[in-house]
Amino acid sequence: MNSTAFRIAAILVATSILGLKGADEPDEKRPTLAKAKAAFQKADAELNRVYREVKSLVPDWLFEELREEQKEWLAYRDEHAMSDAVFNGSRANEGREKEAVEYWESLAASTGTRVEMIRGWKAKGKDGSAETPWTGLWTDGYGGWLLLEAAADPKTVRFEISVVRGPTAHMGSITGVARRNGEAGFFTDQGDPEYHDAAEGTETWLFFEKNPTAPRLKIRGIHTSPYHGARAYFDGTYTRLRDATPDDHQLFEQ
Repeated sequence: MNSTAFRIAAILVATSILGLKGADEPDEKRPTLAKAKAAFQKADAELNRVYREVKSLVPDWLFEELREEQKEWLAYRDEHAMSDAVFNGSRANEGREKEAVEYWESLAASTGTRVEMIRGWKAKGKDGSAETPWTGLWTDGYGGWLLLEAAADPKTVRFEISVVRGPTAHMGSITGVARRNGEAGFFTDQGDPEYHDAAEGTETWLFFEKNPTAPRLKIRGIHTSPYHGARAYFDGTYTRLRDATPDDHQLFEQ
């Protein structure tokens, strides 16, 4: 993966989008364990509030989809925090992860992102009829971020996707223009001949499938390895957070 891809992913890790603080931050600027726990408790309370609010705003059949996903996410959040206590903290934290500041920071960061994702569901309304636009800032909640913008050709959409996966932060990035056909889109790139051989079918493909009944978009990639680390990937179900802001654009452009 080229240096630009690593730089974009690193910026996303270090900024408020992910809400994480570097493990090497000076001790005097690091929160105490009590403050880290309090930050998580505040984020968790907001999560519960927004979750109840969305339940009252969307159809039952749509909320059931969110409910099932929430169960999976809670398991991921807790497991990820245990890993962060060791990989972003210290090996000495192994076996006593919940005593580490990094554990509570990770819980708070993941929960904060989840709050934004659930708020995205509010746009559907009680009848579930509101249409979700293509453009905006999207995330899969597992380290994947997607920025979609309108292009000159209305049958296309410009995208920037950046991912940071796992406790060892394997990263990846692709920027391009995807062709649209209704709720579907696709992108293809032959890229650097050193990594791609069209004759052997190693051309990179990304498929986009927007859900017409929820603020969700699925991405599936084929032969994307030249654009990400060994354990990174672009595949997943992304939820629309909001219209993109100038700050969002700057993050992806740096």
